[in-house]
Amino acid sequence: RISHARIPWHAAFLIRGRQAMSKTRTFVALSVNDEIRHRAAELAKSLRTHADDVRWTRPENYHWTLQFVGDVSDGQLSELCARVAEGVVDFEPFALAARGVGAFPSSARPRTLWLGAGQGYEEVVELHAAVESSLASMDLRSENRKYVPHITLGRVGRMRSARRLAAMIDKFTDFEAGETVAEEVIVFASQMTRDGSRYHVVGRAALGG
Repeated sequence: RISHARIPWHAAFLIRGRQAMSKTRTFVALSVNDEIRHRAAELAKSLRTHADDVRWTRPENYHWTLQFVGDVSDGQLSELCARVAEGVVDFEPFALAARGVGAFPSSARPRTLWLGAGQGYEEVVELHAAVESSLASMDLRSENRKYVPHITLGRVGRMRSARRLAAMIDKFTDFEAGETVAEEVIVFASQMTRDGSRYHVVGRAALGG
């Protein structure tokens, strides 16, 4: 059954339909456009030939991570969306370029491969800080590492693949994957299926409006 919750919020943060559940695995992000999606997918295809044990992100799931929240109860979901909207209400839309390949925890020991940011990097960092601050009092999951704007390309399994990829990352430090305009912050719900994660829009908050 699909339920439709609404939030009375002046930033026009809309809750979209979702399957009823007691907990929702949630994250906050910026979307990517078709140009970046296509070029990022071509990049992943090139890297794929050098690694035999990577769980590659499906292109339709590409996004700029702002905050991974984790499991949120149904009772917290409306508050979460409202707080995110409040946190970003003073931000204006900005140009955001996808540029360069990196990895967590480091390029020498890649476990998570990502596409980074060029123009718009500082704006995304500030947006992340605002979202994190707005959610701080909700006692939700928070990241301990330094925030780096990124689009996750894949997660590495065996160390043999990691060593091969480490040698390739430096070749793509100047890779250009296009540019978009960040116009809204999106709260996503993540649902596990047989085919992997499926993301559903839970709420949206327009920047500058």
